[in-house]
Amino acid sequence: MRFTAMLNSILLVSTVTTFHVTKGAAAYALSLAEHFGANISALILDLPGAVAMTDDGPQNVETTDISMAFKHATDDIRGEADRRGLSLFSIDSWSRALGVLAAVTDLARLHDAVIMGCDPTGMLSEQGIAEHVMFEAGRPLFLIPADHREPFAAKRVALAWDNSPSSARALGAAMPLLLDAETVTLIQIGGEKDIASTLIDLDIAEYLQRRRLNAEIIHRVRGKSSVGDALLAVALEHSADLLVMGGYGHSRLREFLLGGVTRRMFDGAPMPLMLVH
Repeated sequence: MRFTAMLNSILLVSTVTTFHVTKGAAAYALSLAEHFGANISALILDLPGAVAMTDDGPQNVETTDISMAFKHATDDIRGEADRRGLSLFSIDSWSRALGVLAAVTDLARLHDAVIMGCDPTGMLSEQGIAEHVMFEAGRPLFLIPADHREPFAAKRVALAWDNSPSSARALGAAMPLLLDAETVTLIQIGGEKDIASTLIDLDIAEYLQRRRLNAEIIHRVRGKSSVGDALLAVALEHSADLLVMGGYGHSRLREFLLGGVTRRMFDGAPMPLMLVH
């Protein structure tokens, strides 16, 4: 079974101030759809009160500029989709009755996966929307760095594993994708808490091998680093194209108070992430 069996429809969510057709979430979504032959829906949010980052710091964006930026963004995404022969539906209108977060989340639930960036600026930031979507939509969220220009790839996949329900859900959601990977690296970071499990590495490895995965398990003591930083370091060492992980393993309030791995990823991971709650 290939990932196409579970990824037929993807939702790209961007804002007029973060959209760029040749990099970040939009470029990744186009590449992902092209790779798997998926349909793509594009939701470009023309939010009032948008803030753009300039050399002089954050600046409010005028309403006329937002309208023009929205037109340019929709024209760009449609043009690039046509050039690639992709089926694209541009969501030009959406219900504002219950607010932006509810509208985006409801749309996300109708798709197989959501592609977003994580810009923190603005009254209602892309980062804030992405966090809500990950927590509420019940769909995998691909979080893409703003300057990422590489096409979609999942030949070398890293997966955060701490034997928690969220990491198990992430493994299950990513499994069809992992079947096409050349290498799969399960990363266990110690030093913060013991990973309680009745399984040893051999048990896990044998299970993954039965699924025809070329997998290895890496243990790393975090030392003075945070768990998130240690996790990213191992993924980078193994040249991972994609890092898969469960999101918000603790309650959302506890994550907010204590920080956590998910918070570190939302604050800026250097590679594409697939987050599953």
